[in-house]
Amino acid sequence: MALADVIPAATSTILSSSRRVAAQTARSIAAGRSGEVAVLLDDGLVEVGRPDDVSSTDPVLVRRYLSGEELDGWEPHEAAIARFRGAVQLAMRSDIRARAIVSHGLIMALWMAPRLGTTPLTVWEGLGHPDVWRYDAATGRIHRS
Repeated sequence: MALADVIPAATSTILSSSRRVAAQTARSIAAGRSGEVAVLLDDGLVEVGRPDDVSSTDPVLVRRYLSGEELDGWEPHEAAIARFRGAVQLAMRSDIRARAIVSHGLIMALWMAPRLGTTPLTVWEGLGHPDVWRYDAATGRIHRS
């Protein structure tokens, strides 16, 4: 099943991280939909800040970071979550009407973990690439599509 097929039919806007791969994914989803779907880029959805020479898939550093260790040059958890939360709140505004968000694994794991009642590391280890989750803003619940 294509990603475009699991996005709600009423989607007129996709809010995406401004990073190249996420923006390409969002544009691909939009192109696979019938009707016009706008793609808005938001820096609030970018991956967790970290040193340029560190990959977001380095398993040792990622596990340390997601387990709560403060690493030099890595964005503090609270700052990353607040940034992402602001982008989600933007997506929920009635004038934006975004029904899909395209982002990255580490930042999503940090934001999703308390809503799922688990740890960021557990969320990250369970993410697919790509993966689709649904968020109900009214209840605050998240579930895999």
